[in-house]
Amino acid sequence: MERKRIIVSLIVVCLLLVFQGVGKANAVEQYKVALAQSSPVLGDKNANLKIALREIRKAKKAGAKIVVFPEMFLTGYMVLDGKDTSTVFALAEPVNGPAVKKLEKEAKKDNIYIVMGMPLKSSVLRGVIYNAAVFIGPKGVVGIHRKIGLPTGPFFNTWFYEGNYFKPGERTDVFNTELGRIGLMICYESWWPEIPRILAVKGADLIICISAGPAVTEKGFDLVLPVRAIENSVYVAYVNLPDVEKGVKFFGGSRIIAPSGAPVVAAQKYHEDLAVGTVNLKNVEKARALYHNLRDRSVFPDLFKDLCKRYPDKP
Repeated sequence: MERKRIIVSLIVVCLLLVFQGVGKANAVEQYKVALAQSSPVLGDKNANLKIALREIRKAKKAGAKIVVFPEMFLTGYMVLDGKDTSTVFALAEPVNGPAVKKLEKEAKKDNIYIVMGMPLKSSVLRGVIYNAAVFIGPKGVVGIHRKIGLPTGPFFNTWFYEGNYFKPGERTDVFNTELGRIGLMICYESWWPEIPRILAVKGADLIICISAGPAVTEKGFDLVLPVRAIENSVYVAYVNLPDVEKGVKFFGGSRIIAPSGAPVVAAQKYHEDLAVGTVNLKNVEKARALYHNLRDRSVFPDLFKDLCKRYPDKP
């Protein structure tokens, strides 16, 4: 009897090892990302959810595992026009609100991940909202990024008013998924080297950046985005608004950039488009074997403490 028990135990252990090996062999190393460069209807969440569902289904047919929408796509960006002080607060939803629930249902049905830009109610403070990227997967909400850098005032001769509406976020997170480790950032944050670097050192293989970049920032984004990819040896997927809202022209130009800084795929500029590109995680490993930015940064830990110091003006 004892001998039989030992034999059964050994068989169980062997089977477990085999199944673990199969799981590792089948780990996703390559997948497609869809950039849904669509124009929202300003202030109409129902219309925008219909557009989103249409694009999600098109992305699914194209073989995408992730579909990404621009910043504030759920409501349109120019509800933040600096004059209307009530609409965005009325349109904001909690993370368990009807818009996210509808997207969760679609993610589960299509076995796809979705990143949606939207105004998000605080779960703690009544009447406080964030500019958020909500990351949804087949099993529900994966995570949320609340925008930290809120442009407020004149930038490139265009006025922004985000700080008049939103509370800034306070953290950056990297989310573990079956597709690897994914970080999120929003628009202006890509111009700060610190935020993508934090995401990279936390283990991100892919950084998704949703955006409402106006035409005056087009050349800046063309320069900044490849740098963020190559200096961190990560994929960057950038998705921007493509049209005109309340007289402000957005340039589109959504793209995926490889860890080498090379373009993978790009959407049209100034027009709606759905671009689909492939992320291959082996390229992250190859890039980090060539470029040692992440490895070598640990040589100077005391030096980087200066980034956290405050430097007030002298009296």
